[in-house]
Amino acid sequence: MIQEISLQENSQKKGKPITGWLWLVGISMIASLLTIIISLTTTITEFLQDDWQQYFQTTDNLLKIRISIYLYLIIAMVVSLIILIWTLKSFFQRRKAFINLFLGLIGYSILTEIIRILLLEYYAGLTGQDASTLESNLVKIIIVGSIAGIYLNKGKNPQQTFVK
Repeated sequence: MIQEISLQENSQKKGKPITGWLWLVGISMIASLLTIIISLTTTITEFLQDDWQQYFQTTDNLLKIRISIYLYLIIAMVVSLIILIWTLKSFFQRRKAFINLFLGLIGYSILTEIIRILLLEYYAGLTGQDASTLESNLVKIIIVGSIAGIYLNKGKNPQQTFVK
């Protein structure tokens, strides 16, 4: 009798395995991880090809702004990568903290995307470039984040899976 109760408590602490729509959330996080790595590599390559070594010596304001934007993008992507790896780890370990980490990651992504858009619109205004397509990624983050956030908070499967 005591063993049965202990086994039931143990199985409740383990939670259900990752199934169904949760795999879509996991796969999308892995895809995001790959996207961030590719974007980070591309941004660092462009940064190194630019005249970044003249940042402190130049009087060219556009160059300083461009280099500052590159640095912001690189730092934002590195922080995002760290948060995403932490979130993925808690996802596969089925930790209860996963849901809050995921929502924090979405919030961070929205904030950094808004700042990125503002910086690039400012730079585009200075150079006369078209900045009309900058907001498309922000809309995607908000839509996907809202759907996944609602599912993770209200769905029965996530509540029974992430219990550790």
